[in-house]
Amino acid sequence: MANAATFRHVKGRTSTTFAAPRHTADDVAAALVRAGFELEPARSVDRSRLDTFDGRLLDAGLRLESRKARTTELVLSGVDTATAVLAVAAAPRFAHELPPGPFRIRIANASEGRALLPAVRVRARCVHATRRDADDKIVATATIWADLVVADDERSEMAACTVEVDAHLGFEKHATKACVALARLGLQKLDHDTLTEAARVAGVHLGGHPGPSDVVLHPAMAAVDGYRAVLTGLADTIVANWQGTIDETDIEFLHDLRIAVRRTRTVLGEAKKVLPSATLADARAEFRQLGSATSPPRDLDVYLQEWSTYTDGLAPETVIALEPVRALLHERQVAAHKELADTLQNRAEAAFMARWRHRLTTPTTADDRAPHADDALGDVVAKRIVAAHTRLVDDGRLIRDDTPADAVHDLRKDAKKLRYMIECFASVLAEGPRKKFVRRLKQLQDNLGVHQDAEVHVAALRDMASELHQRNEDSATMVAIAQLTERIDQRRRQARAEFTARFAAYDTDGTRADLERALGRER
Repeated sequence: MANAATFRHVKGRTSTTFAAPRHTADDVAAALVRAGFELEPARSVDRSRLDTFDGRLLDAGLRLESRKARTTELVLSGVDTATAVLAVAAAPRFAHELPPGPFRIRIANASEGRALLPAVRVRARCVHATRRDADDKIVATATIWADLVVADDERSEMAACTVEVDAHLGFEKHATKACVALARLGLQKLDHDTLTEAARVAGVHLGGHPGPSDVVLHPAMAAVDGYRAVLTGLADTIVANWQGTIDETDIEFLHDLRIAVRRTRTVLGEAKKVLPSATLADARAEFRQLGSATSPPRDLDVYLQEWSTYTDGLAPETVIALEPVRALLHERQVAAHKELADTLQNRAEAAFMARWRHRLTTPTTADDRAPHADDALGDVVAKRIVAAHTRLVDDGRLIRDDTPADAVHDLRKDAKKLRYMIECFASVLAEGPRKKFVRRLKQLQDNLGVHQDAEVHVAALRDMASELHQRNEDSATMVAIAQLTERIDQRRRQARAEFTARFAAYDTDGTRADLERALGRER
């Protein structure tokens, strides 16, 4: 995408916003004229607040806005930084579509490859106003936003208009005069701007979609209520990422959906005698199928993400010879995503998710209560986390140099299940010890993950080598595949060689003590 690289900094401005619920834009314009402002002709503007689906720009203290009239401008502001304005041909979908420079770098670092989506959009009639001093220098500006409509939510009723007054550094008295005039007119001063007000009216959460870990639990609550709350949060995450996965908005939608499905399967596996057995049986089968459908496209996403890491350091001619492999990976990735999209668009799958969420939010009858449904959540979770940790340690101690790779992969699944239980029920665990324990667990998981990814990618390379050979691919490509296979397999062997030390660092009294403290069982 070719964007015009017209860029400017706007320093030393502070903004005040007023809402005019009972006044017209003409009333507001007249008040500004009386305060010495000159009005420019009105124009139609489409104004959007851009962020990632999970609110990464906001988390980084940044705000990105797109304003489209005759031209399109991006306005980037942040905490304790000057506002930057960039004229572009169109609002970008990804940061890498922007022209090189500090503007792109800041957005890219914050968004981390995720798509930039309109969190909230308004259409409005915009009137810009300026206040000049005796030397014809602009000392204050104001913008009236009239006939406001929240895009995609025509029913949202906003104030008749809003007005944003910008004070310029060193000339604040001119903006203050305008603010006083607007307050006397009876306008309501807001503690946020027009787009944030639009988000409030439309019920849009600007922080991004909340994750399932945001579910607040209490150790004394009934176990069935805690499990239902966790599973409901996970179901909401799956549904929230459903369409983005189908559309392939960015690869994190599939990742987040897949993790939520895996967490759901783990929680269901640890819900025996807490949830009704019939509920567990039906749900396990459905989520097993859904999880299986997400595996091929996600594995190929990871493979292509790691491609530059795998090929870094190879001779340039080898990298070129491997292009047919990368093309085949992409071909398989497209096919796998299409198959997953077909699955998610299947009415039966969507209907299951609707039924599942309804089941979770419908109270059970006394006859349908499982034996441990009313036990304290903290006690139930603690017992099952300890059992998961014990299983991981016992299985890990059985791993030797000659242990089959499948056993190592099973150990990785044990580690993930333990991690998911801790993350899903984090609010009933002590935060400090929990984080220390998870850090220890993550170091083991990282080792197991490198081993498993390399194992899968080597197998895929060998399969692709066979297919490319049947296509009579150039011999240079076949030689390059052999080199890449050896390189990735070396990563696998290295991870396997490091496993013993990594596991020993986890299998300690300190790890167990951190877990006991996290569960409130310290002695």
